Amino acid sequence: MSRRNPNITSEMVHAPVARTIIAGRSKHTEITATYLHQTRPGHGLTHPTMLDDAFIAILAFEPCGGSRQLWADGRLVPSVPFKTGSTCIFDLGQRWVSEICDPFRNMHFYVPRGALDGLAEMLDGPRVGGLLLAPRDKRQDPFLLNLGHVLISAMDRGAEPSRLFLDHIGKAILVHLATGYGSLVTRGASPGGLAPWQLRRVIDYMTANLAGDFGVAELAQLTGLSVGHFTRAFRSSTGLPPHRWLMARRVDKARDLLLNTELTLAEVASACGFVDQSHFTRLFSSTMGAPPGEWRRERRS
Repeated sequence: MSRRNPNITSEMVHAPVARTIIAGRSKHTEITATYLHQTRPGHGLTHPTMLDDAFIAILAFEPCGGSRQLWADGRLVPSVPFKTGSTCIFDLGQRWVSEICDPFRNMHFYVPRGALDGLAEMLDGPRVGGLLLAPRDKRQDPFLLNLGHVLISAMDRGAEPSRLFLDHIGKAILVHLATGYGSLVTRGASPGGLAPWQLRRVIDYMTANLAGDFGVAELAQLTGLSVGHFTRAFRSSTGLPPHRWLMARRVDKARDLLLNTELTLAEVASACGFVDQSHFTRLFSSTMGAPPGEWRRERRS
């Protein structure tokens, strides 16, 4: 969770707050999301980005850039200010330098080309040529803004989020960028679900490992399907994606432990595979309509 992409560091963009999370893995490449926050104005030029076969999508959480200039390989590039929720994309095949004059709060999504190639292969589609959204063409992106807030919440919890959760977030980011700013065209979801033996094997595995940390790729491997095919088929069979199905089962187990044991809330959270007690309380409350302690007291009174 603390690993950093060399193209995005607090020193490079003069940000005192910089946190990075691995938002997903694809074909042995990592998609990272780095949260950057600077409250003071007047920071001068950034260091040049390092050349890389990758892209950076920048998402702004607040307006920024009224007096900002930008260069690509030494050439001045037209740019417009960031608005809340606006996005642009930098191809790291060029060296970028920016003059940052204003405070900023944004997130940088680092997407290697290998991740785009892996996604196209998984979906049996043509290779994605790249991602394109020039700095002068910044676009409001409410979907990416929502994902950014989800990742900040995960960072704020402190504990490492589950791999299954990060797999889903990383896949959502990758598909959104590849279809919205690249050439990827996704097919409609397959109408077919998992075969009975496949569904039983996956459910048995997740039930036996409720407190474990596993990813979608491991579940897909149990069925002999690709990750994309498995995810669509699982949802067709159960009505839920794997991560939401797992969270629902964890809440079910938590209800049983709350009613039938004297375990503390922290012990229940750990036994059911939640990141921490706070995560357990939020999810239980949103599902059951009451915090776990209150829910337990009401049913024991």
